[in-house]
Amino acid sequence: MIISRLELLQEAVFEILRDRRELSGKSVFLYRPGDMRGILDINTHKQTNLCVIVLPPMPAEFRPNWPVPCDATVTVRILVAENAFTDASTGGALGVAEFIHSLLTGRRIQCGPMHGALMPKLKEPWKINESFTTDMQLEILLTFEFEMPFPWNDGKEK
Repeated sequence: MIISRLELLQEAVFEILRDRRELSGKSVFLYRPGDMRGILDINTHKQTNLCVIVLPPMPAEFRPNWPVPCDATVTVRILVAENAFTDASTGGALGVAEFIHSLLTGRRIQCGPMHGALMPKLKEPWKINESFTTDMQLEILLTFEFEMPFPWNDGKEK
C-alpha cells in the first residue's frame, strides 16, 4: 500500500489537537473520505456538540520546474463546528478557533520523513459560515500552510 504523506500530516495535526487539555470535553475528529462510521459520528456530534474536525490536507502550490512533480505547499484545514444548542459555558466556536489558531501557528511538525512548520494562510486564514436559518450551525474553517520538503512523494510503499 502507498504511504500517503498527506494522511501522515493530517494524523500529526489530529494528535496535537486530540491530546490538548484545553479541548477536553470537545469532540475532535479525523475526517477520512469514505469512512462511513466516522462520517456518521461527525454528523451526530455536529448536531449536538461543539466539535473540531481535521480535514484532509490539500495541495496548494505545484512546482513543475522541479526534477520530479511535487506539490510544494499544502493547505491544512480544520473545521470548528458549533450547534446553536451547544452548552456555551464550556466555550464557543470562536474561542476554540482562536485557541487552535494560536496553538498551531509556527508549530513544528515531524511526521515520517516530513518536517516543517504550520503557518496561517496569508489570505483568508479563517472563513465563517453561519447557517442558523437552515441547520442551526456556526462553522469556522481555519487554514494553515505547510511547506513540504522536496521530494515529498518518494514512492515508498508500506
